[in-house]
Order: sequence, then C-alpha cells, then structure tokens
Amino acid sequence: MSTIARRKLINDLKIFREELFHDIFSSPFENDLKIWSAIIIGPHNTPWNDGIFKLILLFSERYPNYPPMIKISNAQFFHPNVYSDGVLCLDILQKRWSPGFSVNTLLISIQSLFCDPNPDSPANLEASRLYIHCRFRYYRRILNLSLKIWKI
Repeated sequence: MSTIARRKLINDLKIFREELFHDIFSSPFENDLKIWSAIIIGPHNTPWNDGIFKLILLFSERYPNYPPMIKISNAQFFHPNVYSDGVLCLDILQKRWSPGFSVNTLLISIQSLFCDPNPDSPANLEASRLYIHCRFRYYRRILNLSLKIWKI
C-alpha cells in the first residue's frame, strides 16, 4: 500500500474513533488497512429502523485520489441505489469523489442514502419504480425484509 494511502487511512481511523458514533461502527479487517468492515444501524423512525447493515470497504493503492469500493453484504438488500451484488451507486463514490472525504463522511452518506434514495440514478430498477410510483409498497417491502433478515 502506498504511503499516502496508508497515512490517509490511519488518519481516517483516528478520526472515526474520536467521533464515537452510536449507530455506525467501522474498523480495518484483521489489521489490513485496505479492507474495512462496517456496520450501520438503520435510522429510527424509518423503514430501516434498527436494521443491522454490514458493509465491506475496499481501498486501492490509489486511495485517497480514488474512492473505495463499498459493498453492502446483507442478503436481499432492496434499495434504488444498491446493485443486486450489494455495490452502492452513490455520487460521492463516483463523479463527486474528493480526496478530502473520510471514512466517516462515506458511512454517514450511506446511512443518509437509506432514507433519501436517488431514484434518478437507479442501480435497482424495481426498487426505484416502487419508490417513485408506490412508496407504500416500497416501505412495506423494506419492513418485511427488515423483520425477516436484517435484525438480530
């Protein structure tokens, strides 16, 4: 791993540990700075309420000049901006990436995306259509998955 990437990830980890989130957790996987695991707890008063969402963050040698690849590893994740393999379609992971973004910034943005999807840039057409045309059915589907799969 390049020195620049290593320094940035060490700094991101330090910042993350200082912030003390109560609903977002993350750390390098088995002391490998290139692979992080994260858990985001679904925001209260939303269909995602108390769901436990597991993510994998993969950082390349080119980080922070290029964004990490982030994947939600929960089975059957249903969201307009998440591909069937769990990879996220999020503007700050693509066109709007900035080397100044931290792991905190990314995870907070992902948590926000749960409640505020971008149906104009869909990764999951079915979820996008439901979100746009029949929000009640979209929320019901999330609640059903949440009750069956995502909660402990």
